[in-house]
Amino acid sequence: MLRNFIKIIVTILLIVLLNHCGQKSYSLEDVEGMVKTVNSNLHGLKGKKYEWASKKAYSDVSAYFPLPGFMLLNEKIRFRTGGDSFNLYYFKNGVLVYYRERKQTFLKTDGTHWQKVLTFLDLYLDQNGNVVGVENIEGKKKVDLKGAQLTDILTHSNELYTIVNPEDSN
Repeated sequence: MLRNFIKIIVTILLIVLLNHCGQKSYSLEDVEGMVKTVNSNLHGLKGKKYEWASKKAYSDVSAYFPLPGFMLLNEKIRFRTGGDSFNLYYFKNGVLVYYRERKQTFLKTDGTHWQKVLTFLDLYLDQNGNVVGVENIEGKKKVDLKGAQLTDILTHSNELYTIVNPEDSN
């Protein structure tokens, strides 16, 4: 009985390993091609409207389904502490492959003065959630993508995906 159990476990592990090894991860060029394909198929589509809210922000979201397996979410966020963000989420088969953020926030420089900070982020991901390309500009300077920032983006994109596709949440 133990021998059969071990055979089953080894067989399952072998199948998972072969399945994983056979998958080619998306390259930056693959993701750029997907974004271009989605964008070229958006003309005339009507978006389905959704709303999202948390303690820190609230947003209006429009979902577009240009081709089978593809979804684009267009989000306008308003931060409760001031500032806003315009975000695009490109999904292929339920997985985030591209994220674009254009954000305006305010940083307190001293007791009474505020400085506007503009952030421009383009994030390209493969089907496993690995970063294959990134450009992150904050206040006119290129900055590295922080691990917490990536986690926040993936968490929020999954929240939005679940709102739009409650029966198919990942």
